[in-house]
Amino acid sequence: MLGRADRVRKPTLARVAGFARPLGDQSAVAHHRGQFAGWAIVYALAVAYSSLVVGPTGFHFVPLAPETAWRIFKATPYVVNGSDQRPDWMANLLMLVPLGWLTTGAFWPRRNGLRWLAAGATLSCCLIFVLVIKYLQLFFPPRTVTLNYIEAQSLGSLFGVGLFWLTYNRRLAWQRGLRGGGRRPLMIACGIYAAALLFFFLFPFDFALSAEDFRERAAVLPHMVLSWPGEGLPITRRVLVVMADAAATIPLGVLLAL
Repeated sequence: MLGRADRVRKPTLARVAGFARPLGDQSAVAHHRGQFAGWAIVYALAVAYSSLVVGPTGFHFVPLAPETAWRIFKATPYVVNGSDQRPDWMANLLMLVPLGWLTTGAFWPRRNGLRWLAAGATLSCCLIFVLVIKYLQLFFPPRTVTLNYIEAQSLGSLFGVGLFWLTYNRRLAWQRGLRGGGRRPLMIACGIYAAALLFFFLFPFDFALSAEDFRERAAVLPHMVLSWPGEGLPITRRVLVVMADAAATIPLGVLLAL
């Protein structure tokens, strides 16, 4: 039976002998809220720039009385769109996922009991940001301001919060794995690549949600499956496109082989 002095001495001896993880490795994967906050600000500025400046007419500011803009903003409509508008709606949703993820990291506490509070603070900040951007878009026509896009971007923020919460512990494990040896760093890198490639293939997530959509997709499916990439390009460029598409899947084979 070990005494108190033996129990205190045991972890110290284990660290000296190399059985415990060094403190340097633990600090290397620590959660740095300041870095998340900095990247969240940078990404928010990028979203604001793309929402107010980037467009077919470029920077197009039209003076408008603030009270008039507020009255128009309070009457923001909900528009019933067809399936042709779904990619745009999905793009607005996905645009706010990184902001929700980064902002959650900026608020993420060390204590588990405060994580709900951090999630609520993140959602509040993201929603305020979305509403401010939509209000400012009234001064930059022909920007579209509807409840549809507010809904999409709010859901994107919520998904970002949930994604950070679900992947927090796994992200730290990945960081430790990337610092280790053997096949694990390569497996992690290939796994991340596979997820990114799947995201790229499915973007802009224009899924068929109605019987009419299914019929339209089924009609073009044989052509999509049997045709070669780069249709309409010169033969040389088409061969290069085929080779590039084939090379893009090589890490998937590596991942299956590991």
